[in-house]
Amino acid sequence: MKKFLILFSFLLPGLGGLGQLHPILESFGARQVENRIRLDFGIKGGAQCNGVQLERRKMDGTYITVGEISGVCGGSEFTEFYHVDDSSPLPNQINTYRLVLGSQGRSAPVDILFTPVEGDILVYPNPTSGELNLRWNAPDGEPWTLEVVDFSGKVVVASVMVTAPFEKLSLPPGMKGMYQLLLRETVSGRILATRILMN
Repeated sequence: MKKFLILFSFLLPGLGGLGQLHPILESFGARQVENRIRLDFGIKGGAQCNGVQLERRKMDGTYITVGEISGVCGGSEFTEFYHVDDSSPLPNQINTYRLVLGSQGRSAPVDILFTPVEGDILVYPNPTSGELNLRWNAPDGEPWTLEVVDFSGKVVVASVMVTAPFEKLSLPPGMKGMYQLLLRETVSGRILATRILMN
């Protein structure tokens, strides 16, 4: 069975990366999908760009091409939506992207923090003082139940419904020590578990 993990990375203070729109762009944003970055964008109806290149900024400030779509981009009347993937983003740092829109010039840059995921579940920061970010290996939009228990089996955070694959969790004040976080798939009952340390 093939597994999918779609991750929405964030750059404080908001979710994902959103670029300032170029005149021919209807939308332009970045998200993490498994261990790659996907740039989603829409070309306004009637606009022509003769292909798109996706560029990522290097440490020295110059850009390299990491993906492209050849050919005409705009639809005659309606917005046409596309995506281009960067399969090798820079790990554990902010990646900056822009689109080269053929003869129409370049878009404003969009930033996204890329965090590689290994295994089925990622919890950070861990240890935590109460605020957790969760990412897990499941299709986007799938319903799950989340709860936190101590190692005697006592439930300290009652079951709550969450939607894969990203969730923010605030733990009750005064918790200290080691706990277990359990994610249960609503349909199949599959359980993912990890330890969290409260300081």
